[in-house]
Order: sequence, then C-alpha cells, then structure tokens
Amino acid sequence: MSKLIKDLGAVSAYAYAVEKGYTGTENEFAELMYDYTDVAQTAVEAKDEAVSASASAQTSATTANTKADEASASASKAQSASDSAQGAETNAETFALNAGTKATEAKQFADKAELNAQKTQSDKEAVKSAKSDVLSAVDNAQNYANSAQSASQAIQNMNVKATTLEPDSDATVEKSVDPVTGAVTLTYGIPKGIKGDKGDIRRMTFSDDGTGNITIQ
Repeated sequence: MSKLIKDLGAVSAYAYAVEKGYTGTENEFAELMYDYTDVAQTAVEAKDEAVSASASAQTSATTANTKADEASASASKAQSASDSAQGAETNAETFALNAGTKATEAKQFADKAELNAQKTQSDKEAVKSAKSDVLSAVDNAQNYANSAQSASQAIQNMNVKATTLEPDSDATVEKSVDPVTGAVTLTYGIPKGIKGDKGDIRRMTFSDDGTGNITIQ
C-alpha cells in the first residue's frame, strides 16, 4: 500500500485555485478577479458620489435657509417702509418685489436640495447593492476554495493496492472510502500472464578457421 503526496511549493494565485479545484482557464480566472475588483471599485466610487451629493445637499439647504432669511428681512423692510410714510410706497413695493424674488430663489434652492437629497438616497442604495454583490462573490470564492481543499485532501490521502487475478480474468479496480477518515483506497486487480509453450532447443557449434573468422552451425 502506498500514499500519494503532492508538494506544489510556491505557486501563483491561478495555480493555487487550480490546485483547489478551479477548472477554468487562466484568462477566465483573470477576468473573474477583474470583475471582483471592478465591483469593489464601483462600490467605492458610488460611496464617494454619495458623500459628495450629501455635502452638496447640505450646502443647498443652507443656501436656501439663507435666501429665506433674506426674503423675510426684505419683507420686513417693505412693511416698515409702508408704515413710515405714503411717500415711501414706491420703495416699499420695490422691497416687496425683492422679497418675492428672494422667496422664489429660496424655493428653487429648496427644490434643488430635495433633488440632491433624493440622489443621495439613490446613491446609498447603489452602494448597499454593490456591497451585497461583493460579499456574495467573496462567499462564493470561499466555497470554491473549501471544495478544492476537500478534493485536494482526498487525493493526498489516497491509497493504492493491487491483487493478482487468474489468467484470462478481466482487470478490475475498486474504490472504497474510509467512513472515519474519509481516505480513498483504489484496489486494482491485475491478471497473471498465460504461460507460453516450451521452445525447441537448438545446439550450436562454433569453429575458427585460424584467420579470425568464426563459423556458427
């Protein structure tokens, strides 16, 4: 009984994956690794965009509040000018018009802030989805590695036996698995060769004519 042991030494990521059971080509393995890297990069970019959009939304909201305050101040000035004198009516109307303009600008900024906030939420969902995809890919890779490790272990623990069968028998091979250790044993049955017929015996004589030539009869 013999035990097969395989020492690979230092190997590449692709060679290690093959050792662990990966059956694709080296180019397919490189594309797979590139896809994982691309998903992770997309997740990082989506996160950065989400952070940027959030900051933009905050800035827009602050600007909207400022414009609203300016509109309120303009309205107060318009009311004060109207109360002070009828002669300031024109100025009051101007202040009121400015107040309306500021209010419109404030609403526009508020609408923009709302859109930015919605985009931020969408980006957050994209980051969450990308993260889920990355985690799923990592889990799949781990499962493949575990399967390859199990297959490698079974090969390393494999035992081989041989038995002699009667002539004219068919060669056989049987596989058995140890229920405790999981070691695989292959038992080969090899038939004996058939004994051949006895050959004729021929006597041979040698003669030398003295010149160095030898004659065989």
